[in-house]
Amino acid sequence: MIVNHHTTPPSHGRFDHVIPPTNVYYDTESRENIQEYRYIATGKSFKMPNLEVHRRIHYTHLINLLPNTTYYFRAGPGYDKDGNSYFTDERKFKTLFADDSAFNFIAGGDMDTTPTTKALSGIAARKDPVFAIVGGDIAYEYAQSCCYRKVDYWIQAWMSTMVTETGYTIPVLTSIGNHEVYGNFAADVSGVPFYIRYFPHMDADDDPGNEIHEVDSRPTYHEHILNGNSVILALDSGHVASPFGKQAEWLRSSLLKYQNYSYKFTMYHAPMYPTFRPYTTDRSAYVREAWLQLFDDNNVTVSFENHDHAYKRTKLLKAGVVDPSGTLYVGDGCWGIGNKARALPADSPRWYHDTALAMEYVLHVDLSSDNLTFTAWNQTE
Repeated sequence: MIVNHHTTPPSHGRFDHVIPPTNVYYDTESRENIQEYRYIATGKSFKMPNLEVHRRIHYTHLINLLPNTTYYFRAGPGYDKDGNSYFTDERKFKTLFADDSAFNFIAGGDMDTTPTTKALSGIAARKDPVFAIVGGDIAYEYAQSCCYRKVDYWIQAWMSTMVTETGYTIPVLTSIGNHEVYGNFAADVSGVPFYIRYFPHMDADDDPGNEIHEVDSRPTYHEHILNGNSVILALDSGHVASPFGKQAEWLRSSLLKYQNYSYKFTMYHAPMYPTFRPYTTDRSAYVREAWLQLFDDNNVTVSFENHDHAYKRTKLLKAGVVDPSGTLYVGDGCWGIGNKARALPADSPRWYHDTALAMEYVLHVDLSSDNLTFTAWNQTE
């Protein structure tokens, strides 16, 4: 688990221009006072460049957490020279099971901060998920440093809305989309002002460091073991990293490593099997060429796709044809962007579609050792 928080310098030089420490105080019980927390983790921070305001981004790895356990936490730099405290309010999250016990999560993408986004997020939170995945095009700041408030609004909306009815903050796992980078595809990291810096997904052992050039070297594809039977591989569909070469080799190695897992999920932005854009569109053909054979050879269970602002569920597909032993492709990303899904093209549904709808949605995924269920919820819950 990684805890992020942002700070701006307090007024009147309360920290005497010293970089504030990055601390997370946590425990398995709620605590009234900061001194009562049994555990303290110290993280790292860096100053955000190219903003009109001074801001430090703090991130802290919480490691060796117990499975199926509630953790309460507060983050902050601590006390200033006058004894004033600077900490977040207490929040809580729950860790996953170590075994193959049932759990659920939310999947979607293409969000923004529209009223529809907020409504769908409220529905998602009421499903009591352990975590949520967002497959790119998160805040729609269009990779413009001057639009940092757009990202702030998204973070604030997530922190206020993606909280379960029993008070659990819902952790987020993301993949990168075209609106996180300048130029949509094949961007240099200098054209990614927020995503790589605001959404760390690396293990503590793989942290490249907190100098800004080290932060910008964080990979845009990563793996996440959910339990001993399921894993999610978050991929970059060509926005910073090429889907070929190094990323494809990493994907091949990861799929082989988890070949005995019952559930192998992938998530990424640009879809192999689009609903709105033509099947032959360049970017879809590009990722099919890079990954489809790897998915087929290694029996990927489900791929969460985005980008097309619609809802789809494919038939089971393998080698470019319908095959009962194939992969399910689901999603296409419409978690509120534009307040409305795109109208479907005249050739919809296509040969690969089981369902294709012009619908805003969040996808609720229920997973157990022997069953996998998907429910797409729209605003009429």
